[in-house]
Amino acid sequence: MFNKNKLSTILIFVFFYSCSFLGVKKNMIRIKGSDTMKRLVTVLANEYMKRNSEVYINVAGGGSAEGIETLIKGEVDICNSSRPMKAEEIERLSLFYNKMGLSFLIGKDAVVLYLNKNNPVKNLSLNDVKKIYECKIKKWSEIGGDSENIKIITRNRFSGTRLFFRERFLDGEQICSDDYVFPTTREIINFIENNKDAVGYGGYGFKGNINFAKINSVLPDSITIRNDKYPVTRYLHFYTIDEPKGDVKAFINWVISEEGQKIIEREGFISIWK
Repeated sequence: MFNKNKLSTILIFVFFYSCSFLGVKKNMIRIKGSDTMKRLVTVLANEYMKRNSEVYINVAGGGSAEGIETLIKGEVDICNSSRPMKAEEIERLSLFYNKMGLSFLIGKDAVVLYLNKNNPVKNLSLNDVKKIYECKIKKWSEIGGDSENIKIITRNRFSGTRLFFRERFLDGEQICSDDYVFPTTREIINFIENNKDAVGYGGYGFKGNINFAKINSVLPDSITIRNDKYPVTRYLHFYTIDEPKGDVKAFINWVISEEGQKIIEREGFISIWK
């Protein structure tokens, strides 16, 4: 015969476990989007959870386009994006919810060109970059470098950084070669560290054993990006469907507060307040 005391213990355990599980679900914040921002947002989420133990924040990557798609489907609370939403994305959001969504600027970044440390080329004009990614410049020797063929590295088609790069460097034209496509910026940097003839692009907030190319003779750094002297800067966005409430609102407010902005600076991006 089953012991009644054991049954009572099991029922009490199930009750408290269920309450705990429901509490976690109630206080969960779901975030998805930009690879550029994933590391940064993960750090912000972890710091926030240390201060607010009742909140659990799940951060996923996949690219800005995928993040915006999951926001439109109602699968996340926040989409982080390294680019503005497209007109057709806003239109779909409006059709689903009769709302155009809200954007919160959480930091500033720049799209930079990554070069191997041993590449003698240190400066590229905007036109040089355009011609490289249109395959009109094919050898480094054409722009003052060595004789190797240029290996063009790019992000995949879900990447907000790829779209932004095309718009700002290529006047919206397509990238001529997809021979070397990587899903994350970290993989691009790792490849360039080991290939002298490679060039790639990504966010300023990523670092490695690489050089940032000067663009039009301007080196990307915290001052030139903040003051827009570097020619290709951008804002980092949090998108929500509607005015955020509760834990989501509290988290966003903390990110754009002085405390959150200090973490953004610490992680290599640019505060929106300075």
